[in-house]
Amino acid sequence: MYRSLKDQVYIISGAAGGLGSTLAKRCAAAGAKLVLTDRPDTDLTAVQRQLDTDPQNVLLHPADIADAGTGRTLADGAFEKFGRLDGGVACAGVIFFSPLLDLPSEHWDTTMAVNLKGTFFFLQGLARKMIEIGTPAGSLVSISASSANGPRPNNADYGASKLAIEHVTRTFALDLAPRGIRVNCISPGIIPTPMWKKVDRDRGALLGLKEGELTEKMIGAVPLGRLGEIDEIAAAIHYFLSDDSQFTTGQVLGVDGGWSLANA
Repeated sequence: MYRSLKDQVYIISGAAGGLGSTLAKRCAAAGAKLVLTDRPDTDLTAVQRQLDTDPQNVLLHPADIADAGTGRTLADGAFEKFGRLDGGVACAGVIFFSPLLDLPSEHWDTTMAVNLKGTFFFLQGLARKMIEIGTPAGSLVSISASSANGPRPNNADYGASKLAIEHVTRTFALDLAPRGIRVNCISPGIIPTPMWKKVDRDRGALLGLKEGELTEKMIGAVPLGRLGEIDEIAAAIHYFLSDDSQFTTGQVLGVDGGWSLANA
């Protein structure tokens, strides 16, 4: 049995992606009502069809998360449809790879716009609405990555954005604690999502590795000796959303099989 989220309302960005869609399924199964958002060119209806819930419990709202007003628009929409807002999860993210000396400015700008700016203003927009309507005990969750722990080849922009997300998360947690709103962060390890397949292929190619070789090499550096499962990340987020985490805020939880212990 999942921890109950019955009748609670959460907004999930990046909901058409591997983590976002898995989280949506888990939250719906736990009784939550959801606002799902992703880029306009993604198929959110396919995600909705996979949810074990009444379609009336789901609002689809395609949007550009890099737009500073998107978070507030989503929050207003959630309250208008469901009459409450309990929190949200900023799953949206992008990643590019290029040698440090060849990193294009447009890759840097897009990474920061989606990952960092998108996360900050998503959290800000939801928090403002939750304070306005008097949400008594809300929960917001951001997504970092093991790349925040130290330098990684060929993706300085991504690592910088994720480290900054951890700082932003802790700052929101400190500022919002008096309002009863918890803010935490999940830092996943190696999870076989579509984004990780891109990492394996594109970063691996820059390192002179064939497809699949980077994954095997990195598994060898995970103390628990395996890849993570996408639902293990969703389960950790679910904990932060649930009442079980009422005394937890400002934390960055690594769900990485011990990767960060040996690869700081």
